[in-house]
Amino acid sequence: RVSTVGQQEKGTSLKEQERFGIELAKSKGMDYEVFNEGSMSGSDKKDKDGDWIDSLANRPVLTNLMNLVREGQVKHVYSEITDRLSRSNKSFTNISVDFARHNVTLYTKTGTFEVGKSPTDKLLLSLLGIFAEYDNELRTQRLKTGRFIKAKQGFWMLGSLPFGYKLGKNKKLVIDKDQSKWVEKMFKWYDEGMSFPSIKKKLDGKVETNRGNVIWTQQSIGSLMRNTHHKGYYTYLGVEIPCPKIVDIELWERVNKKINNKERRQKYSNKKRYD
Repeated sequence: RVSTVGQQEKGTSLKEQERFGIELAKSKGMDYEVFNEGSMSGSDKKDKDGDWIDSLANRPVLTNLMNLVREGQVKHVYSEITDRLSRSNKSFTNISVDFARHNVTLYTKTGTFEVGKSPTDKLLLSLLGIFAEYDNELRTQRLKTGRFIKAKQGFWMLGSLPFGYKLGKNKKLVIDKDQSKWVEKMFKWYDEGMSFPSIKKKLDGKVETNRGNVIWTQQSIGSLMRNTHHKGYYTYLGVEIPCPKIVDIELWERVNKKINNKERRQKYSNKKRYD
């Protein structure tokens, strides 16, 4: 799920969540089914005691998944982060209890929780539920601030500008014609098979970084490639803010998938093996 309709229509996090889940299932030789809630809040209003009202009643997709868990048809669940399941501590506790009772393994982008087998994993999952609710309340407070309201209106409220952009007269993010041409070239070069060192050679001495240097690093090139601004949005206080797009979303996704796959291969190839 995503939290807002704006994220569903303009962002790509739904596609990214689905892609990571499918890749994980395939890597483990599992069949998979996608449960897509689209735009749906992970918590509801508070009751008279100040606790979050159970949101499961308003989430038929999640309810269907939990029914399959209770029937024993689902033993492995992937959720990008735990608060995609629920930001309500009560709901999250109920979900965790069902996972433990039916020996369901929960996978996230950062770890695996065998709540039915490991008391430690069960404890960690409970703590994550508490933190998710706290984070949700904190985010709600932040979203009421003037800075966030101005960011939603398109004003740039962060620090240094991302390469490829400049501030317009109204202090809003606009595309820098000179820098954006190089951004497009970098994505095109990498998509065609060029490596970071080769791209660095093409940039050094010709293109200035935002800091005024003419010598690039492979790390700065990699950071630029991962920057979501270039595909049309950035995240501020946990919410996706639209901005001018420099490269096509499909090209951005393709390039980042290649980068992630390459880094994954390098990570495992550098591991030492012992008999």
